[in-house]
Amino acid sequence: MVVPTQRIGVLLLASAALLACGEPDCTDSAMIDGAGGLVLTAEEHPDGWGREACESCHATESIHRSGCSTGVNYEDVNDLVAAEGNAACATCHGDNGVTE
Repeated sequence: MVVPTQRIGVLLLASAALLACGEPDCTDSAMIDGAGGLVLTAEEHPDGWGREACESCHATESIHRSGCSTGVNYEDVNDLVAAEGNAACATCHGDNGVTE
């Protein structure tokens, strides 16, 4: 049985998830406007720089649904990620400081 306080918590989480959906806020800039364009740099990606497992921070189910970079076909990007998984990231975003 769900008690009222649990129900409120579930409703708050569901509301937050719904508010996170939708169009991105493009008021600051698009990723492509950065120093490296779509290629990640240590300065722009400090918490993830040098990490190989992109999906440890970026859920492939929710990224590349829409964005602020004009000219990017997000459907094609999603198809590439679905086909190649994590290996597809380097195609557009460079090696992220990962050396072999």
